[in-house]
Amino acid sequence: MRLYIVAVTKWICQGALIGFLAISLTAAAQDRAGEPGASVSNVSNDNLSPSVKKLLRKPRLGSAELTWKDGRTEQGSILRVTGEFIAFETGRRPLACEDVGPSEIATVRWLPASRTQGAPGGFSYTVDLVFFGLLMGPWFVEDGVATLFQGISPPLKPPRGTWKTGKSPRGSPQSSLEFNGQDVTEQTILNGRWSVDRSQLHLVPAGAPEWTTSFQVRCGTELVLDHPFEQLQCVDCRYETPVVGDWRGKKHWLNLKPDGAFVEERLRVRRGAFTNVANSVKIHWTDSAGPGGGEWIGRIKHKHIVVRVDGVTREYHYEPPGLELDL
Repeated sequence: MRLYIVAVTKWICQGALIGFLAISLTAAAQDRAGEPGASVSNVSNDNLSPSVKKLLRKPRLGSAELTWKDGRTEQGSILRVTGEFIAFETGRRPLACEDVGPSEIATVRWLPASRTQGAPGGFSYTVDLVFFGLLMGPWFVEDGVATLFQGISPPLKPPRGTWKTGKSPRGSPQSSLEFNGQDVTEQTILNGRWSVDRSQLHLVPAGAPEWTTSFQVRCGTELVLDHPFEQLQCVDCRYETPVVGDWRGKKHWLNLKPDGAFVEERLRVRRGAFTNVANSVKIHWTDSAGPGGGEWIGRIKHKHIVVRVDGVTREYHYEPPGLELDL
């Protein structure tokens, strides 16, 4: 009976997945085709051309032809519109990107998206993704139904997968533990405030020391940090202030919000091993100088792992793997 329920659920959800993909891709195509974003308001309009004023008033991204006031003309893609520059990638080979001041541009002419270049929202791109949904949808749904039972009865003996804390009432960093075999790694999520002083980015996390680094924003979509050196790519660059955005790297995620708040998630280098002891989990960290020292003892209580770290109680709950498609 259970196999029958899983099979029926699998095919029902498959249809829902395909419909969701189609709706999402249609919305994405509309956004890329010119859905207006937030108006860029901190630029003097005295010396700007009408087409540039319109772009700043209703920012949009996509294929365009720019003509500079010195007569130069280039075709390419507008990647970001801010109050300080327009990030423009040329269509010629090799590809090059530059930050163009709004006052340097004479005209902006929009071009139809090229299907051969795999532009988002293109017909072939949509068909490929729908076909992928048809092919892989049942497998993902079956896996999702299986993890539902894991959420009801999480793997505790031994722990497996990802365990996360909720929001801390004292403002200390949120934490997650990843159990894999006999190894365990810790990931931290910090919340706090950010500010910029000239070329210095200041991050003040709640419950952690302030962090300062020099930075550069390249082509509006790459944030380069100098201390330590990191290159983060922007996945949400619709804000007029260049440094504001959702920046992501291989082991680091930094979301700088317009109101001065930030959320940071960084993979901590700290690693260790663990063992089950009766109704507890004993973690031995290779780095004894980290939070809580070199050994943690977590009590298994109400299907959670409860640990006392530097006088603060952390309660980790199991997070089943979700139905995620990185499209």
